[in-house]
Amino acid sequence: MLDSTISCNIPSFSSSAVIVAGGNGQGASAQQLNLPYGLFIGSNNSVYIGDVGNDRIQVWPSGATSGITLAGGQGFGSSSTQVDGARDIYVNSTSNSLLVLDSGNQRIQQYDLTSNSIVGTTIMTNLPLSCRNFFVEQTNNIIYLSDMYNHQVLRMPNATILAGGNGFGSQANQLYYPAGIYVTSTETIYIADSFNDRIQM
Repeated sequence: MLDSTISCNIPSFSSSAVIVAGGNGQGASAQQLNLPYGLFIGSNNSVYIGDVGNDRIQVWPSGATSGITLAGGQGFGSSSTQVDGARDIYVNSTSNSLLVLDSGNQRIQQYDLTSNSIVGTTIMTNLPLSCRNFFVEQTNNIIYLSDMYNHQVLRMPNATILAGGNGFGSQANQLYYPAGIYVTSTETIYIADSFNDRIQM
């Protein structure tokens, strides 16, 4: 349950929305995106995008008219300079590093943003193929995975089942294609239980 005494700003969506990345048709140029999926907003309002159709991670600085490739962009594959279906991304502002859920390769790649290198380091591998979303606790770097087709949420690195794991369904102990996840500082987990049309906590 959320504390009703907490005051927070309510975000709004403009009736005349502004395009901050892409919008130039589907493609692979610096001005285009192809099936954008993962999204992360940096502290300076830079937009980090998992550009799945182009197998790359793009960053669009605030106000930019084109993106910069931070990872991938070398065609899909499993080398250290490639990704395959990069579904989710996270920027660690403390270490100035980029984490990528490289779902097609069943791994998590880390990139040093200070070096401008597209060579990634594998920090976790042999992930379930159906992982589509993750959450990273910045203070301790614990990674939580949404294992969609196995209908469960895992805490890494030991793949501890924190939610679901009882087959797909709508019971309180079940999930049905979990997608986005969020973990609070007190380790309360919010799960977008997509096929049950609900958010579980």
